[in-house]
Amino acid sequence: MAQNRFGELVRHVAPELEPATSDPLGRPSIDYKLSAGRTPLEFATASVFADAPAKVDRGFRTATVSSVTRSMLEVLAGARSEVIIASPYFPPGSTGMSHIKDAIDHHVRVVVFTNSLGATDEPLVHWRYARYRRAMLKLGVGIYELSADLTRDTESFGNFGKSLGRLHAKVAIVDRRYPFIGSMNFDKRSAWSNPESGLLIDSPPPAFKRDLQPRRQ
Repeated sequence: MAQNRFGELVRHVAPELEPATSDPLGRPSIDYKLSAGRTPLEFATASVFADAPAKVDRGFRTATVSSVTRSMLEVLAGARSEVIIASPYFPPGSTGMSHIKDAIDHHVRVVVFTNSLGATDEPLVHWRYARYRRAMLKLGVGIYELSADLTRDTESFGNFGKSLGRLHAKVAIVDRRYPFIGSMNFDKRSAWSNPESGLLIDSPPPAFKRDLQPRRQ
């Protein structure tokens, strides 16, 4: 009933508000392919992570407390070959740097995709990230920063007008098998202040058919 009612409400929607049939890269959008039945669906096991509301209380902050951040760090620590992280904010801190070094010491490829200074809406957080950038590069981390100017100039991601083109997705892929999608940024605010949630999916090959190697233009 609800679906029929929704269909009635959007039946005469303005064309500019209709679901896009293509994504910013010119490929058929996922919602279009799903509605047209053109996307094969695969069942997979998933784990849901969610922080307790009490997380906002300072008394909640103990070394053994269960949290989305802690759960994800454990998942990342179990990587065997590769970790790819996309996060708008990525100040790793001493704890994060320790995890990164340990991963690389165990021959795990680490790639980070985040906002550049020109794309971020949190310059102070970016400054904290930038303090660790050289150290991460020396360790062998692959770092890719989204340029707002380059994104706008290519016109591939639409007309931003007064807004900036910036990354906002929070995604991690471990060993090209375990994708994580959630609300968690890789920073202290997500670790201790904001209640976060996320979904970790066990999606073994051939689910990841496309090469995830970032490409330079």
